[in-house]
Amino acid sequence: MKWIVAVISIGVGVLNGELIARVPAAHEAAGRIFGGGHLIALVDRNGIFEADLKGFVRRKKSAAPRLMPFSEALPEITAAIAAKKRAEAVHELRGQFAERFRLVPGRM
Repeated sequence: MKWIVAVISIGVGVLNGELIARVPAAHEAAGRIFGGGHLIALVDRNGIFEADLKGFVRRKKSAAPRLMPFSEALPEITAAIAAKKRAEAVHELRGQFAERFRLVPGRM
């Protein structure tokens, strides 16, 4: 009987976590709590916060002497997030199929 309650509790927790991850207000609150600032945008359930943009602009500014406008920074940030997700997916697939196809880690 106790394990049924535990399974139901875990299921409810997972569902609530998924719902909270989709709500921009939850990302906004987490950004304020953890020092990320205000939420600027949500891209694939990943929040882009003021601190992220300020750091990105600071790095670009140190590389180039001019300040990058937001309209130029946002596509580069979203491309970086997409590249990171692609790299994570490739890493997971390599781990799953390395034995089957005798893939050498680091080569593809």
